[in-house]
Amino acid sequence: MESDPLVLDILNASGVMVVEDSVPQRMVAVGLLRKIGLTRIEEAADGADALQLLKRLPVPPAVLLVDLEMPGMDGVELLHRIAAEGYRAGVIIASARELALIQSVESMVSEMGLIMLGALSKPLSEATLRDALLSLADKVGSPKRGNGARLPDVTPDELSDALERKLIVPWFQPKLDLQTWLPRGAEALARWRCDDGSLIEPMRFIAVAEEHGLMPHLTVNMVDASLAALRRWDSRGLRLSVAINLSPVTLNDQQLADDLIERVAAAGIEPSRITFEVTETAMAQGVSAVKTLLRLKLRGFSLAIDDFGTGFSSMQQLSKIPFSELKIDRSIVHDAHMRPNRRTILESAIEMGRRLGMVTVGEGVERIEDLHLLRHLGCELAQGYFVSRPVSFDDFLPVVTHLHRSLTEKIGDSSRKQTSVLRTG
Repeated sequence: MESDPLVLDILNASGVMVVEDSVPQRMVAVGLLRKIGLTRIEEAADGADALQLLKRLPVPPAVLLVDLEMPGMDGVELLHRIAAEGYRAGVIIASARELALIQSVESMVSEMGLIMLGALSKPLSEATLRDALLSLADKVGSPKRGNGARLPDVTPDELSDALERKLIVPWFQPKLDLQTWLPRGAEALARWRCDDGSLIEPMRFIAVAEEHGLMPHLTVNMVDASLAALRRWDSRGLRLSVAINLSPVTLNDQQLADDLIERVAAAGIEPSRITFEVTETAMAQGVSAVKTLLRLKLRGFSLAIDDFGTGFSSMQQLSKIPFSELKIDRSIVHDAHMRPNRRTILESAIEMGRRLGMVTVGEGVERIEDLHLLRHLGCELAQGYFVSRPVSFDDFLPVVTHLHRSLTEKIGDSSRKQTSVLRTG
């Protein structure tokens, strides 16, 4: 915990509330939190007690650690009431009930708009509780000012100027080959590099770009910069591919499709090394969107369906478009090693992708157990914070070199190909 000042700052400012009717188990939870390094801890004996305490506290706690089975108001009702009253807290569920029930409550919490940090089986352990708390840093939402107010979205004029000056550049998140522990490619994710060296995250400008007709310009800039990155990697003997997200609002723009095809051809890069990622939402744009994707496929580009498993029409989309890649959503991958229902769904998705001749990618890999399971089930690639966060071009090779050496030492490597490139690149 000491290594993550963001989490410590949030928890020290707001605290954690333990809602548990059993005094011994509440003492255990409080003891573990103190051992982790937290000092601001509130205690409640049941749901009704927790609601009363929330009303009295000057600042609501950042995290609620909630037992499910309690006399009077149980944990399910408490979480429903909290969400209905507008609290946006991080939630950790703790229960001795069967795993399927705990997982169902976890899904309900996320759908209610609360920040789901973890669903833990009792007895609690310091390691699992620490992991759940640390995940808060990745789930707290938009960047905030010191007074807690959200940073304002940028203006269309500011964004247009940044695009003209090519200040929005790709950062790359590696897609790791699960047999060799080497990068097979990377996803390009937009970052706005300010004049003072700071970065503006895409959550602050993507919606502005979509609303004001700037997505084609942004997409072209991302493609041009990604092509330049591929040429630089090629010069170092490292042959990779790059995945670029296509916004749904661009799929009806036939001129953009023509532009992308021409730019890749002019760069001398094989189209197969560019993967365009779309979500199933993009398919809702109609026949014109399907036409664009089919044209890109005919020209040799790869297509990936992103966030597979998060919607009801994903299966239908696989029958409409010959996708090259199936990206299995984090909600299925994360913790599947300890959740039988989730593991079954993950295994089925991987097998389906294999039968359809698609490359399968496990997203949201956050721990080594996720990596082990994906490899065991035959998934080809992994992507997520355990592999690497998105990094700049200059940091990409050092990050994947360190990761390759680390995983080779811990797990073993079925291939030594390209290792010398990573050492000298």
